[in-house]
Amino acid sequence: MKHLTIKTTNWEMTPEISSHLDEKMLAIEKLLPDPDADTLKCDVELAHVEDKEGKEWRVEMNLLVDGKVLRGEERAESLQTGIDTVKNEIVRQLEKMRRKQSSFIRRGGATLKDLLRFGR
Repeated sequence: MKHLTIKTTNWEMTPEISSHLDEKMLAIEKLLPDPDADTLKCDVELAHVEDKEGKEWRVEMNLLVDGKVLRGEERAESLQTGIDTVKNEIVRQLEKMRRKQSSFIRRGGATLKDLLRFGR
């Protein structure tokens, strides 16, 4: 992904976390229509916070695809769990967007076919 921004708050990035995040970003890239497009932008924020509920990490991801913003945010006890949950949310939103688009195309084709049949 060309335009990927990773921000860490209140801690330093480790190679282990970096490789885990890269692995999850590859799974997201597979679902993108054009991973090298100029209109694609991804911002990831990994923050160490203290929460009343004992959750120490906040993971936030904003993905801009073709003018649409996909967003996922999670508070978790471990950073890896938070990254996994946010990745799953973004994947769910990408699949939903893809289904909507293909449904729209199919409905348009069916309407066109009905119009062509009317001419007989």
